Amino acid sequence: MEEHKDPTRLEHVQKKMREGIILDRWIAYWHFRNYRIGFTYGSFDPLNPRCVEFLYQAVESLKTLVVGLYSDAMIRKLTGKEPVMKQEDRALMLGGLECVDAVVILDEEDPKALIERVRPCRIAVKDDAQAAAVDSFKAEGVEIWRPDSQAE
Repeated sequence: MEEHKDPTRLEHVQKKMREGIILDRWIAYWHFRNYRIGFTYGSFDPLNPRCVEFLYQAVESLKTLVVGLYSDAMIRKLTGKEPVMKQEDRALMLGGLECVDAVVILDEEDPKALIERVRPCRIAVKDDAQAAAVDSFKAEGVEIWRPDSQAE
C-alpha cells in the first residue's frame, strides 16, 4: 500500500525558500504590517538540535525570522570541506521549522547586503565572529542578540 503524502505541506515549506522579487514583496509586507523581523545566518550544516533551539530563541518576541543560509559553494570556501548536507536539504529542513518564515541562500561570506535588504530589528548571532561582522548595524538601532548573553 502506498503511503499518502500531503503535497501542500511540502509546497508550504518550499515557499519559505524565497529569493528575488518574491523576497522583496514579503519583506515589504512584513514591514507594512509592522512585524518585528529577526535575521540570522550561517551554514546550519548539519542542522542539529542546538541550531533549532537557537532559532526558536532568536525569534522570541518577534513576529518573523529570515535565515540567510550559506550555499554549498560558500561552505567549501569558508571551511575547505564538503558540506555534510546539501543546501537544498538544509533549506528544506529550516523551512520546515515553524519559527522560520524565509530561507535565503547566501552566496557571499558577508551578509550585509542581505541584512540591508531585510531591515531587521534584531540580528541573532552565534559567536564573536558573527557579532563583529554585523556590529555596524547597532548604530542603526538594530539589536545584536546572542543566546549566551543579554542583547547588546
